[in-house]
Amino acid sequence: MKKLFLKLLLISSPILAVLLLYVWKDPFKVLYHYDAYYKKDDSSVVFDYNSDFVSTRTLINNFSKYQYDSYIMGGSRSGYFEMKDWEGHIHDTNTYHFNAIFESLYGVEKKLKYLDKQGKPIKNLLLIIDAKLLSKVSNDPRYTVTKDPITSGESAIRFQLNYVKAFFNYKFLYAYCDWLATGEVKKYMRRQQLLYRTYIKYDVKRNETIQVYANEKIIYGKKNYYQVNKDMFYKRDTTQQYGQPAIGDTQMVMLRNIKAILNKKGTNYKIVISPLYNQIKLAPSDLRILQNIFGAGSVYDFAGINNITNDVHNYYEIYHYRPQAAKQMMDSIYAR
Repeated sequence: MKKLFLKLLLISSPILAVLLLYVWKDPFKVLYHYDAYYKKDDSSVVFDYNSDFVSTRTLINNFSKYQYDSYIMGGSRSGYFEMKDWEGHIHDTNTYHFNAIFESLYGVEKKLKYLDKQGKPIKNLLLIIDAKLLSKVSNDPRYTVTKDPITSGESAIRFQLNYVKAFFNYKFLYAYCDWLATGEVKKYMRRQQLLYRTYIKYDVKRNETIQVYANEKIIYGKKNYYQVNKDMFYKRDTTQQYGQPAIGDTQMVMLRNIKAILNKKGTNYKIVISPLYNQIKLAPSDLRILQNIFGAGSVYDFAGINNITNDVHNYYEIYHYRPQAAKQMMDSIYAR
């Protein structure tokens, strides 16, 4: 019996060691309370935390202090709608980026339901959407983007186990330990998208993250950046293209739920259809549905071939536009 116990202990020791490392370091910042998930000026971020979790917990941590009543929601592109510009239009400083990378219609509905259930005001809402966001109506199980159990209502235990499983991935664990030992983000880590150093500025009050490195590379590189990356910025079709319909029966229910909450709260809302580099517009049927539910005067379609999408200098790369493009949209929306 003693020998069996020793064998089991020997076999389980590496597993226990990894678990202890996970509990000690909390690499994904999902185990413990944090006043801020990023530093104000932080160049030490080596992988993305779950932005949905960060958005939700930062809101909960700071609501009593800042009394938020105005929100920008959407996916990663919504982060380029800078609060300093938006606040000037809505004449309100109690603003918050309640967004998430790879946001979904499911996530937007859950966030608004949470705010409503908690009795929080929603005075203003700027919702940034595209066809991909509209198409997603369930929780994404990937640990980097799955929804916070507080808003989703799903199992908190399952949520945590998802991260433990991710930490035990051999490639990630090896890279993480290598980084802990050396402090270096090495080429193989970046190549395999395991770890990568990101340079950001962060405003914890507004949950606003600005990627300094990407900004500066473009702003200070000017035309050289686009010349070097000219192959990435491919030529687009000169004839207007339309996407496939993204809104079905499930989406209709979710959109009506969202509208009901906004009506209940008396929200001044604006829905922005993102100007993607591919210049593909929403399916006409999707646009009509959005206009019918939210009102044609509250839906702003910047997708397709137009002055924003025609100018390559409005983009970091083919997936994200720059704050200057977001500012153009806000200036246009609130001037009407």
